[in-house]
This record gives sequence, structure tokens and C-alpha cells, in this order.
Amino acid sequence: ENATIHNGKLLGIIILVVVLGLIAFGLYRYAKGPMDKNTQEDVITSKDETKNVDALKDDVTKDVLSSGKEVKYFTNSTGKSYTGFYAEPDIAGDYPGVVMIHEWWGLNKEIKQMAVELSKQGYRVLAVDLYGRAPAITPDEARALTTSVTPAETIANMKSAVKYLREQGSKKIASLGWCYGGGKSLELSLSGEKLNATVIYYGTPLVTDKGALGTLPAPVLG
Repeated sequence: ENATIHNGKLLGIIILVVVLGLIAFGLYRYAKGPMDKNTQEDVITSKDETKNVDALKDDVTKDVLSSGKEVKYFTNSTGKSYTGFYAEPDIAGDYPGVVMIHEWWGLNKEIKQMAVELSKQGYRVLAVDLYGRAPAITPDEARALTTSVTPAETIANMKSAVKYLREQGSKKIASLGWCYGGGKSLELSLSGEKLNATVIYYGTPLVTDKGALGTLPAPVLG
């Protein structure tokens, strides 16, 4: 009977603590005001979605000028040349380089915009084209593009991008990619290329072998 009374009191204390916690959180949220759109956990409708290209736009970058242009940076074993999109700050400086790798859609205008926005942060950015073809419009087209090139071809392509950035003067190089490009970002880092950082945005497919990952030469964010 004493044990029952004890357990009952303990349960009552736990419930009281939870209730007080919820009340305190409610008062805190009320005092702080409405939740910021970028932090709320509610489902955001498509009209409120923020594009990746908008994520880097802030007061810090509004006065930084950057220009972008198409450049040829890679020629494959059959003599086919590939054109990427290169962006850098308009003011000369010692900027690190970033190999930017597209999603399965290919090198489209959104990726080019991201290259320009990232360069405003003080980077030389080369957005690669792993396909050498027009960007896909439909998922079926994108799927076909991903199977049109081999891993060896894409690695050679990205290594040429690293070489191009070094030729522009970048001493430190990182790779960055989204989805399909996120997986390729990791592949480049595992290829033996000397990178200073690897960034993966929801990359797929990803290498998961611990032995291989243990050879990574630099930090990975993703």
C-alpha cells in the first residue's frame, strides 16, 4: 500500500512538472511573438518556400559584386568539351574555390544563380556540367541523364574543375553538391583529389564503407 501511495505521488509530481513546463514554454513563445518562418515546424505551403538561391541573400552580401560566365574546363577521352559556369567576386583577392555539382537535372539556371550567390561570399565557384547536355525537364529525362555517364567520367570531369580553379589562383578547394551532386561531391573527395572540405546536401547515393570514409582527407559537412 505504501508503494502504491509512493508511485501515485511520483506520477502526480511528473504530471505537474510537464504541465508547468508546457505553461512556461507557452508564455515564452507568447512573449517572443510569432515563430519565424524559417524555424517553424508546421508544413509550409509551396508559395512560402524559399529557394536555395535566396538562402544566401542578406545584408552582408548586398554590396558585394560578382560576375558569372560560361567557361570550357574539361575535355573527355573522345574529345568532347564540357562547358561549366564560373563565378567570382569582381574585386581581386585570394579566394578559395568551390566545385559546385548540380542535382540530377543538370546544369540549369538555378545552379548558375547559386554559383553567383555563393561567389558573393568570397569564393571562386565553378558549377560543373557532368552530362554535357541540356538540363532535364522531367524526372524521366533526369534519370536518363544520370545513366548517360560513368563514375569514372564524372570524377575526371570534377578533377578538371579542381584544376581550373587552381589555375585561377585558388589555393584551397572544396566540393559542394545537391542530391545526385551530393553523392558526386563525396566521390570526388574519395577519389584522391586533395580537397580542403566536402559539402553534401542530401546526397544520393552515398558511400557508406567505413574503410573508404576513413581515408577522407578533409572535413565533411552533410
